[in-house]
Amino acid sequence: MASTDRPVPAGLQGEIRAYVLQGLASGEWATGERIPSETELMARFGASRMTVHHALKALSAEGWLRRVKGLGTFVAPPRGHVLQARLLDIRDEITGRGRVHSLQLLSRELRGASLQDAALFAVEPGAPLLHAVALHREDGRPVQVEDRLVDPARVPGVAELDPADESYFSFLMRRFPYPEGQAAIRAVQPPPELAVALELGPGEPCLEVERVTRAHGAVLTVARLTYPASRCVVTGEIAPPGGWAKGADE
Repeated sequence: MASTDRPVPAGLQGEIRAYVLQGLASGEWATGERIPSETELMARFGASRMTVHHALKALSAEGWLRRVKGLGTFVAPPRGHVLQARLLDIRDEITGRGRVHSLQLLSRELRGASLQDAALFAVEPGAPLLHAVALHREDGRPVQVEDRLVDPARVPGVAELDPADESYFSFLMRRFPYPEGQAAIRAVQPPPELAVALELGPGEPCLEVERVTRAHGAVLTVARLTYPASRCVVTGEIAPPGGWAKGADE
């Protein structure tokens, strides 16, 4: 199981957390079943009531447990799991498969932000944004069109970058290694110019991944990545909503 990025409490509180999560992971306690009482956990771990109380309160706040006054603490109903997809530079993905990556820059310009762009990037309409479109190939075969907007005021140097030397993804990750954001995945019928660039057959669909990346609350870049559906596989790892505590079941 994947571990959570949420800081795990140290000492006895962390041990109690790991013990409870392990019990949930193993099925020792089913949904709706009462877990050991605070008194029982105090005896098991030699912990104070306050330590036990804080550990169970945190797990309840995360949705693992449900506390009922006067009755005890119970296993909460399961919530939706999370599909965790690792974001990699397409160059690294291709070379990692032992293939040859190549890039063709289709267009690159500084253009004024539209009203929609301005609202998303929180800039004034007309503010300069870098718009770059690149075609990525694997062993000479087109596998992705990258259509990217970047705010050069928040990412100094990006307007001068040659993506043949370093990808925009790598450049951004070096400067903002812990970004936030969201992604949307859609099945699309590509416009004619994309169909030609990707060397698609008549009516062949594509998979479009649109990513909005933020750092320190500000949007840095929006990337629309278009793949031929026949040449794209999306993989990830399934984990509980908050992940298991380290040591519970890594």
